[in-house]
Amino acid sequence: MTRPPLNEIFKYKDKKAKDQAIYKARLQYGYTLKDIAEYIGVHYTTVSRAVKKIEGEDEK
Repeated sequence: MTRPPLNEIFKYKDKKAKDQAIYKARLQYGYTLKDIAEYIGVHYTTVSRAVKKIEGEDEK
């Protein structure tokens, strides 16, 4: 399976969509926190927090 490039995943219009794109890139396509963080211009801990936030929403 080939994964899509990050520029195809990150076509978001708001923060929630951005967090969902981060979650998808990380868990569905296996991008590293570092790869995602560098692409969107944030620290990798910001990416980690976004993933945890979406995981928390999935549990509700």
